[in-house]
Amino acid sequence: MQLEIDSEQVTGGVRIVDRSLPQCYQGVAIVIQRDPHPTLGHGITHDQAVERARVMAASFELLEALESAQMAIMGYTHQNAVTLAALFKANAALAKARGTPC
Repeated sequence: MQLEIDSEQVTGGVRIVDRSLPQCYQGVAIVIQRDPHPTLGHGITHDQAVERARVMAASFELLEALESAQMAIMGYTHQNAVTLAALFKANAALAKARGTPC
């Protein structure tokens, strides 16, 4: 899977696509921006929708990075190179989730 936020605007929110699939099958999810209800509130802004979409798009990489870090930290391997690689993976996944450069 190659999940990312689609740069093309969609009505009402932010679309998450899987770039590893043919174009007509790429849509995975839409995080919907909605204004607060007049009495109940509980809406989300466009910026919050984008933030949530970034985290969702990075979810598989975050999971893989955390699993690698967990194995390195728990002592399944005592090699510094493996620990360093796990940290680089975690940093890259976190940067993707935050929408910042590595």
